[in-house]
Amino acid sequence: MVREPCRVASPSPPLHNYSSEQPSKQAAASSPIMAAAMARRQQAHFLIVTYPSQGHVTPARHLARRLVHGAGARATVCVPVSAFRKMFPADDGEVVVEEEGGAVAYAAYSDGYDGGFDRAVDDHTRYMAQLSTVGARTVAGVLRRLRGEGRPVTCAVYTLLLPWVAGVARDHGVGAVAVFWIQPTTALAAYYHYFRGGRDAVVAAAASGDASAEVNLLPGLPPLRVRDIPSFLAITSDDDPFAFVLSEFAELIDTLERGGGGGGELPTYVLANTFDAMERDALACVGAAMSEAVAGRAAAWREEARVAVARGGASERNLSEFVRRFVPK
Repeated sequence: MVREPCRVASPSPPLHNYSSEQPSKQAAASSPIMAAAMARRQQAHFLIVTYPSQGHVTPARHLARRLVHGAGARATVCVPVSAFRKMFPADDGEVVVEEEGGAVAYAAYSDGYDGGFDRAVDDHTRYMAQLSTVGARTVAGVLRRLRGEGRPVTCAVYTLLLPWVAGVARDHGVGAVAVFWIQPTTALAAYYHYFRGGRDAVVAAAASGDASAEVNLLPGLPPLRVRDIPSFLAITSDDDPFAFVLSEFAELIDTLERGGGGGGELPTYVLANTFDAMERDALACVGAAMSEAVAGRAAAWREEARVAVARGGASERNLSEFVRRFVPK
């Protein structure tokens, strides 16, 4: 309410005395800031944690931009310190670097190898152990910092080889997690069936030394040749320098199966790039040479892909529907 102005004997203009119900000029001036803060609180906020490899970081950055510009969410890409320093040489690797108008942010976490991993002297198995231990502690710090800044994370997304992120997110009150599957979707099916009964057949075929040896790995599809399956699945020796990857993928598959939202586990989603119109034929052709008929449909597939990724296309609609699940109520 507005009170009547006080009358004074001097020729001074009347003084307008406002009650606490009337915003002051200072409050009015700050209302756009308050409105912006309110809008931020009503946005879904995705923390995308990546492995320190360009093949992981680049897709994560693309996903962040799509979440922001295509679905109206906020996104923070969280990379190891070594990668952060290469991306932002002028920064100290500790702060969030804003870009794209402040909607996409970058934060650093430590994997225990802040100077980078040296293939010539460092051990992959030890690195993965350090990554899960030190990484869990420092990603937790990023979650706390974002919450303290008024930007709590509503969904934690992680790229391959980082299944421990799910536990960190759960312990810090994040509502859901998502795996960002940066390989072809059919590779996910191959990994799943490998760890759910297909391992012995794959190992036997790979151990034969014949790259054309066939194995029935994907139910309902023709046999795959050894050279057609993901190369990590063809590892037959624990002494292989990349043998550590198999245990990480095994843990990831276990995490996905547990991620139904029950038993204290967070709901787990899988974000994957797939093109249905093309994939049906591609899957049918696995293990066989590409026929002229299939090759001749490349132009049609290209047009369908263009429509799918265009503004308002199936890709954008699917992503927007996913984001709406995490908008704070």
